[in-house]
Amino acid sequence: MSIQLDSLNESLSKADNYPEGYNTKADKLREQLLNANNRLLRIEERNDELNYTIESLKDEKRMLQNEYNRMPKEEDVINLRKQLEKSVSEVKSEMNKRSGETRQLTQTLQDTKEMLGQINKLKNDAEEQCQNLSESGEIQSQLLQTMKETDKLQKQKDEVERLKTETSDEQLKLQDEMKTLESLRLQLELESVKLQNQSTKKQGKLYDLQSQHEAVNMHVCQLEQKNTEMTQQKTEADLKMNHLKQELSQLKDHINQQTRLREAFIRKARKADNILQTLKESVKFTMKTCSEKHMNCLAMKQTGQDTQLLKKRAQLIHDIKKLKEMLLNQCQLTELEQTKLRQSLQQVDQMNYDLANLRIELVELTRLVTIKSDEREQKSRDFLIAQSRYTRIQDDIKSKQLQINEYDKSLNSTQKKLKDFAHLYEAIKEERNNCLSSIQLSNQHIQELSEKLRISANEIDILKNNLVHKEELTNKQRKNIEKVIAARDLLRNEFSKLSCTIKDNEEQKERMKQSIHRQNTIITQTTKQIENLKNAIGHVIKVRNSQAIEMVERNEEFCVLQERLNLQNSTLNKGEIEMNKLEDEIKSLRLVKNDLKRKNELLKKEGKEKEKLQNEILSSQLQLAVCQNHVAKLEKTAISPKAFLLDSETGVPIKKDLIKCKNQMNNTNIIIYETRLNELNGKNEDTAELRCKIDKLEIQIFSREKKLLELNLLLDAIKCLINKLEKQVNMGKDVALTLAVKTNEQKGTTVQTTKRLKATTAELTMLMTTAFELEQQVKERRTFLKECYQRMEAGNPPTDDVIEELEKYNRIVQWKSERARISKALELDDYWTTAPERPNAYLIHRNVSNKSYENPPNTAPNPGSSDDQMSSPKTNSVLIPYGAHAPFRPNDPSSHMRHFRKPELKPVDT
Repeated sequence: MSIQLDSLNESLSKADNYPEGYNTKADKLREQLLNANNRLLRIEERNDELNYTIESLKDEKRMLQNEYNRMPKEEDVINLRKQLEKSVSEVKSEMNKRSGETRQLTQTLQDTKEMLGQINKLKNDAEEQCQNLSESGEIQSQLLQTMKETDKLQKQKDEVERLKTETSDEQLKLQDEMKTLESLRLQLELESVKLQNQSTKKQGKLYDLQSQHEAVNMHVCQLEQKNTEMTQQKTEADLKMNHLKQELSQLKDHINQQTRLREAFIRKARKADNILQTLKESVKFTMKTCSEKHMNCLAMKQTGQDTQLLKKRAQLIHDIKKLKEMLLNQCQLTELEQTKLRQSLQQVDQMNYDLANLRIELVELTRLVTIKSDEREQKSRDFLIAQSRYTRIQDDIKSKQLQINEYDKSLNSTQKKLKDFAHLYEAIKEERNNCLSSIQLSNQHIQELSEKLRISANEIDILKNNLVHKEELTNKQRKNIEKVIAARDLLRNEFSKLSCTIKDNEEQKERMKQSIHRQNTIITQTTKQIENLKNAIGHVIKVRNSQAIEMVERNEEFCVLQERLNLQNSTLNKGEIEMNKLEDEIKSLRLVKNDLKRKNELLKKEGKEKEKLQNEILSSQLQLAVCQNHVAKLEKTAISPKAFLLDSETGVPIKKDLIKCKNQMNNTNIIIYETRLNELNGKNEDTAELRCKIDKLEIQIFSREKKLLELNLLLDAIKCLINKLEKQVNMGKDVALTLAVKTNEQKGTTVQTTKRLKATTAELTMLMTTAFELEQQVKERRTFLKECYQRMEAGNPPTDDVIEELEKYNRIVQWKSERARISKALELDDYWTTAPERPNAYLIHRNVSNKSYENPPNTAPNPGSSDDQMSSPKTNSVLIPYGAHAPFRPNDPSSHMRHFRKPELKPVDT
């Protein structure tokens, strides 16, 4: 830089004594040619920049269109919402129906439970009576108790009948109330339908208003875009005018500019490195997840779980059908009951199918929720990135404004210097005119001043040589000035682009905010719908379980009735067998009786045991004498009514109780003995009256004996029934256990099969949608081909975008040729650089305008055009600074070069 400054100062000092003959036609033509070349270079640079911006804007447009296509439309969301509301209303109606049926069934169950409790009470009472009867040895002492218990049983029976009548009345009342409640429910449903219609109308109005509002917003956005375009055109015109006005700049400003550019490029490189690292980490994470999922899929395919599951599903469906047919065949029901059973089974299958559909919808809604949450997070990230970019752009704008101010200052200083240079130019012009006048005078005085002319000729030759050297220096200075002007134009273009990008970013920011708000509203609506669906599904599951329980109970009751019939038949058969056994026993007993009679007759004939009988006779005679004496004494006492009663063991007279004869006694010291006389109070009745009373008492005793016999028979029958019922209950418990286990197993299998069926149906629906989309694409492509053929027959091009596609194809061909050239260069040179190529080498070339655009950016350098084609430092002594991207000298390859692999080239997106 110091060498350049010294050379420029020398050129300026020599310009003060500028030679004659500067205003020639060749010099003017040279100036025009140089100006034209400079303008051409600027125009080419602007063209390249505009093409680059157009391609970047097209890419952004494609990205935005893809994002817009990914976003769910409002019409689809509204249709989904309507379908969900319809399904919810249908589920509610079914739930109300099922709730009414469950209420009726619960009432019947309560009534049956009460009847069973009463029967159990009667059973317990009967058991207690049996125990009392078995304990009591004498029947007459318990007659009163049995009478009381029979009265109690009759009272209980009356109470049971009374309760039965009351329950029937209450049942009728409840039925009337249920009818009133159903009428009220129908009224509420009609009102809800009206309200839903009103809400749909309001939603339609709101949708129309929203569409109008969006149309107005689009019109406003279009107007804003037009205004921005007009402002851009105005700024471009102003920039062109400023480009025409500004032509020179200083070296110091150029140095400051390059230092600032270097700092900006360093910042950008650091930011790009950070972004690249984050992108690499995200790519690694996604690759890991994809690889894990791929490995899981391969493991599933290798183990063959897919085919096994399908086989199990088919086998389970076949087993379920067989079990249903076996159940229908085993039950031995009537045709009506069989139809009811089949209808109930079909209803269960339909409920399972509806539940599967609801689960699929729930899974799809959860997937939509996850997608929306992911999109919201992505939008928030983009928003943060846009904010960071906005702050960076503001900082860059401030730095560029400072640079602009410095350029304005340098421009003012250059204008002042230009004015000074113009004064010098006018002075030189005056001196040239004076020289011409002196030359004319010298021509007149040729003969006199010949020697002076020779001296002047020599001086002119010297001045011409100096002129050539100065012309070369001026050309170099002009080229440097043109470069500085081109850099200034580039900076201004970048400033205008940044202003446009800032406005676009602000608009995108507002759009992103609106989209985020809409998506949040959609997410809240979907969460509410999911909660409602979950509640509906839980209610449906409860209804299904209650129906299944009722079915099991009905089946159990049916099985119990069948078992009762079988037990009654078995008891009848057993009774007939026992009757036959008893008849056989009677016959055998008759035979035994005849044998005993025969043996007694034989024993009477035989007199072997006479002595024993005589001794017994003597002992019995002695006892008879003692008894006769005792009887005589008793007779004597019985004859005399006033004789005392004697104890049978001791023979002592029996004393009376003092408590009984307290009223008769006056002296407590007197001992009174019992006599046979019992003085009766009242009148002595006649024999006829006594006989009548005795007959009445006998009749009562006979009737009570009849009742006791009947009760005994009832107790025996109740015991038999109780034993039978206990056996039936035990048998029913075992059967119920086995049936419950089987039903639970079948429920599990049915649930698994329903899940698999739902999964397969979901897959089928997905495949159907993809097939439908592919068919639509095929139809669109066919219509497009027909239109192309018609246009070609008419003599027009097949499409409007053919020219652009041809240009793309040409670009691809050029790119492929460049890639082939690069691969050849790599084979020769064996190296590759990812850095952008620089437009110039170390030193200035003769033809800068041609060599600066020979190689496009991001291409490998040619081996032939590296340093050999450049000019040597002897011919051109002025160097050009490179800033942050200075070239370096490569080192010699080390011994460890084999450990470094060559970088793999990424495919270019076409």
